[in-house]
Amino acid sequence: MKPLLLSLLALTAAACTVKPAPEPAGFEFLVVGDMPYNASDVRMLQQTEQWSHTHEIPFVLHLGDYKSGGKPCTANYDNDFAQLLEDFAPLPVFYTPGDNEWTDCDRFEDPNTGAKYSELARLTEVRRRFAVLPEGSASLRAEQQQSLPENMAWQHRNVHFMTVHVSGTNNGRDHVAVDDLELALQAANAREQGAVHWIRQQFSTARANQAEAVVLAMQADMTVHAGFHEQTPCTAVARGNQACDAYVVIRREIQQQAQRFKKPVLVIHGDTPEFELVRDFAGNEASNLWRLNAAGDAGVNAFGVAYGTQDVTEVRYTGDLMQPFEMKGVFTK
Repeated sequence: MKPLLLSLLALTAAACTVKPAPEPAGFEFLVVGDMPYNASDVRMLQQTEQWSHTHEIPFVLHLGDYKSGGKPCTANYDNDFAQLLEDFAPLPVFYTPGDNEWTDCDRFEDPNTGAKYSELARLTEVRRRFAVLPEGSASLRAEQQQSLPENMAWQHRNVHFMTVHVSGTNNGRDHVAVDDLELALQAANAREQGAVHWIRQQFSTARANQAEAVVLAMQADMTVHAGFHEQTPCTAVARGNQACDAYVVIRREIQQQAQRFKKPVLVIHGDTPEFELVRDFAGNEASNLWRLNAAGDAGVNAFGVAYGTQDVTEVRYTGDLMQPFEMKGVFTK
């Protein structure tokens, strides 16, 4: 009887054992870009804050350009953006700089001095205020690049994320109106070299951790030069436009790292009005590489024609190798 009793007890215990539910493969996060430029954008972001607190959103990405490029770079815009980050708390917001808040600032005069802004001084100020790990990011194992603290990385559900400082205006190499060109060149080269090193390092970490996917976020649309000057990397900075592609080195690095990683890779950017999720970043040379042009760059042009999609992007990682990423507008659907 004893062996039979023991067997019955074992079967009963096994039947009563509750296995933990498997962690769902998919999750969503939010992407904000090219806003707020106006009162309508502000209202949308306020609604987004409320929406995010009632949904299971682990973090928010802000792709830069937190002010219009047509307005002076006063401290009011910096203060408003700081308040925006605070309002989203405790939800962490990872920010990567856009051209509107630093490299394009030398279009305007500083009302406090009457002189045009220094774009390098503006970048220093942006870094001082916003190149810090966001509140609530410790649980995501967030880290910063030592040399370029605006470049950050973190993990969620075995997906590896990183921000890379890549801005418009030919990555800060064109239209340097005020700053010494040699100093501007040194800064541009340091950003490019730092970006390449950061991308390489983070893909290495992703491989070591056996991450399922990698997501990179930046402000600039690096495909705008493709097919035009893409074989001509920039080696200088200038007061005006240059016939070169400041993104070619970074674009090639992402392509090569995606090929080596072999699993899904997503590049997210803003700065241009197309709201799309496509696989045209590297074509057949890296078929596992997707590109998301996020919503946000929207308005009415000089001819009165509306462009872009005014919205916040909800991105879903599905865990499916064939279609690993999905996107939709939070408000426009």
